[in-house]
Amino acid sequence: MSLKVFLIENNQGGTRLFAEQLKDSFLWVYKLDFAETLIAAAEVLHQKTFCIILLDIDMHDENLKMIPVVILATSRAEEDIVKSYKHHANCYISKPLDLNQFMKVVKSIEDFRFSIVKLSSKT
Repeated sequence: MSLKVFLIENNQGGTRLFAEQLKDSFLWVYKLDFAETLIAAAEVLHQKTFCIILLDIDMHDENLKMIPVVILATSRAEEDIVKSYKHHANCYISKPLDLNQFMKVVKSIEDFRFSIVKLSSKT
């Protein structure tokens, strides 16, 4: 089984890093799609369904409510965290600057989302 992950990220380095971490996963096989803008993301979301969406805080959209949304942001500002939850994000994670820490964060998202959480079949 392949789990479909959608990454909406305007930083190509962040996209590559995340893709590498998923590729090295031992638990699951992933199909990773990504977009750099909300306009591009909207086109993909009209054509495909995903198990989880990961996106930057500035790209959050009300139309994503039924799909689990994890905000991955460099910001640690309280107002950004509050803004994310007001827009119905499921969780807010600050991107670590250290590569090893980033890999641990990606692994923890994987463990939580695909091993622990139970979602509606309608997502």
